Amino acid sequence: MIDLHTHILPEIDDGSRSVEMSLKLLQMEQKQKAGTVVFTPHFYPWRDQPDHFFEKREHAWARLQAELPQERPRLHRGAEFAWFDGISHTREVLDFRITGTDLLLVEMPFVKWTNHTVDEVLRLNETPHLQVVLAHVDRYFKLSSKELLERLMDEGVIFQFNAEAFLSWNTRRKVMKLVREMDGFFLGSDCHNLTSRPPRIGEAMKVLQEKGGREAVHKLSETEDYFFGEAIDNG
Repeated sequence: MIDLHTHILPEIDDGSRSVEMSLKLLQMEQKQKAGTVVFTPHFYPWRDQPDHFFEKREHAWARLQAELPQERPRLHRGAEFAWFDGISHTREVLDFRITGTDLLLVEMPFVKWTNHTVDEVLRLNETPHLQVVLAHVDRYFKLSSKELLERLMDEGVIFQFNAEAFLSWNTRRKVMKLVREMDGFFLGSDCHNLTSRPPRIGEAMKVLQEKGGREAVHKLSETEDYFFGEAIDNG
């Protein structure tokens, strides 16, 4: 099982506040049978500079790596790259792909989506050697329309759902409906800390198995295998 979306790297964004917290979060991930964990700290292009972001990310990674136990999930580095008008024309986004893969995790704007918003994503997804994954699509149900979501799915954009969406009756039905309609997807805990936003990906997986059955689990595992089957472990 892969946790594609986490804020576990220490002291780089609003996630883990220390190396100690990061280690405890990884222990929780391992207990929930996450075999691979992706670090995706926030990147806001209107506020951050790429060079500064990568410098901070590598510093946080080095601090954590020095304390990592031998028994742990496989680890990859990426980013949660915030959408902006013009993202499809920015070649630097390739540097933010999840290490060892072509995947770019994109956070959509928390305003009403328009055709232009979606057009930017679709143009970005046409970039060679890049596959767009939309972060926590379950958080955008009130901002997007069924038609726009279907257009994104039909044209090859992959959706990532947060674990919490499977654990809340308010969002579970809508998420499971999308899962049944799509070819593949990713799960992410979007964990930030040990208390209010812990990793609950193991619980979400149980719900997916119960509500979606073998077909839903197969879609998830096929997507994970396709993009991470030969990906190099950065541990």
